Amino acid sequence: MAKATKVIRVDRLDQCANTGKQAALKAVVAEWRVQAQILANEQWFLWQYTGQCNKMHGRKYPDSPLGAARVQMCRHQVVGVIDGHLASLADQFKSMVAQSSLTTEQKHRLYRINKARAWQHRLPPTFKTAPFVDENDLRLARTLFRRLLKTHRKPSFRFINVVMDERAVKCAKASDSKVVDYWLTLPTLERDGRQFRKIAVPLKSNDFAEGRKGQRLTTWQMNLNKDGVLSFGRLTDVKKPFEQSVETYQVRTPVLALDWGMNTLFASSEGDLLGRGTLDKISALDKTICAIARGQQRHGLKPRDSARYCAKVSAMRGYLKTEVNRIFNRLVATRAPGHLVVEKLDFRNPNLSKRMNRLISNFGRGVIKDKLADLGSKYGITHEEVNPAYTSQECHNTACGYVDRRNRDGQQFQCRACGKQQHADVKAAKTLRHRCSDDALKPLHGRTAILDVLVRRYLERFDRPRWSALSRPRSRGAALDPRLSNPHFADWTAKARSLHGL
Repeated sequence: MAKATKVIRVDRLDQCANTGKQAALKAVVAEWRVQAQILANEQWFLWQYTGQCNKMHGRKYPDSPLGAARVQMCRHQVVGVIDGHLASLADQFKSMVAQSSLTTEQKHRLYRINKARAWQHRLPPTFKTAPFVDENDLRLARTLFRRLLKTHRKPSFRFINVVMDERAVKCAKASDSKVVDYWLTLPTLERDGRQFRKIAVPLKSNDFAEGRKGQRLTTWQMNLNKDGVLSFGRLTDVKKPFEQSVETYQVRTPVLALDWGMNTLFASSEGDLLGRGTLDKISALDKTICAIARGQQRHGLKPRDSARYCAKVSAMRGYLKTEVNRIFNRLVATRAPGHLVVEKLDFRNPNLSKRMNRLISNFGRGVIKDKLADLGSKYGITHEEVNPAYTSQECHNTACGYVDRRNRDGQQFQCRACGKQQHADVKAAKTLRHRCSDDALKPLHGRTAILDVLVRRYLERFDRPRWSALSRPRSRGAALDPRLSNPHFADWTAKARSLHGL
C-alpha cells in the first residue's frame, strides 16, 4: 500500500455572518450539490465504459453558476467520493469471494480481478505472472459485482459539503476584533462583470482547533446540515505530528483483543470492562425513537420528517461515537497496545428493535473503523479482524477447548468440561486473542468450518467418553459426559453409544 502523502484532520469553526451573507452562502451550497450530482453521473458513465474515474476528464461547464474553477474543485471532490465507494466495494467483493465455496485457484483469479478493479471488463486484463484470468472468470466477477451493486447503493450527493481551495477562498486573522478570530473571503453566485462578488465571513475559533498541531492548509470546507445550520471546517495536515507520536509511542501490551457487546460495550483480553450500562442508555433512546416513528406512520408521514425523531437519532449516534472514542483513548492511555484484535463487528442486539439495530449497525461499524484508522495514523497501532464464531461457547483453556452453548449463562462463563469460570465477555476477548495466531482457524470464514475444527481438536485430545462418577458435579438427569447431550458432538455421541451398547 502506498504511503499517505498527507493525513488530514478537519476542525469545525462556527460562523457569525448576518442573514444576507448566510443566504448567499447557502445558495452556493445548493448549486454545488446540483453540480456534484451532474458530475457524478458523468464519472459513473466514464467508469462504466473505461473502468476508472478521471478527475481531469469531462466538460468545462462554462455556463455553470459556480464558474469553471469551482466546477473543477467539485469534480475532484466527486471523484474522491466515488473512488472511496469503489474501494469499499472491493473490500466487500474480497470478503464475498473468501466466504464462497469456490476452489482456491478460482479465488486467486478473482482476487486478481478485484485488485485490478476489472469487474466490468469484457476482455481479460493482462498480467505478467500467473494466475491468469479468462473470460469465465470475468463473467463470474461481473455477476458477483452486480450482486454487490444491488445491496450497496451509489453514494448520494444531496448533502455533500463544499470543499474549496486557495483559488476561491482566502483566510485572514482578525487582528482588530475581540469577537471573531478569522475573516474568510469567498465568492458567491452573483457576478460583478466577469468576476464573482465576494463576501467576508466572520469565524469563531475554539481551543481544540487552535491546539491542533500540523500544517494549516489553504483548503476549507463549508458545511450545511439538514437543519440549515452553516459552519466551516479548517483542514490541517497532521502527518508530521503523527510521525513524531508514532516514534515516541511506547508499547506495553503487544496484543490486545476486544470483544464487542451491549451490556458492556467492549471487554478486553486483559480483563477491562469498558462502557458498562450502554444497553440501558441505548434502550431508553430506542423506546423514544420507536414511539415517534409509530406516531409519524399513523399519520401517513415518514419518521425522518419529524425534527424530534432526527434529534433523537442524532443523540444516539453522538452518544455511541463519544463512547467509542473515549474507550479507545482510555485503552491507549492505560494499556498502550501495539496490535488490536477485534471481531468482525455485528452490532445487532436481540433486546433492541429492528429499527435501532439498523440505525446502529452501519453507523457503529463506521465509527470503530474510523477510530482504528486514526489510532494507526497517530500511534502506529495495527489491527486485524477475526471471525468471532463460537468465541462465546469455546473454552479458551489451551488444555481444554471444549465448545458448548451451555458453557455461557448470561455474563458468566463456566466450561462444562474442565470447570473453568470467568466473565463471559473477557473470556471471549481472550479467545479472539488466541485465534489471531491460530493458523488453522484464521483463514476460515464459515461458522460450520470453524466448528468442525474446534470439535475435531477436542476429540483428538479426549476421544473416549467419561463414564466414571469422578466427572464434575452435575444436576439430576444430566449426562456424565457433557458431549453426550451436546448437538455439536452428535456424530461422536452416536458412535460412542453404539460402541458401548447404550
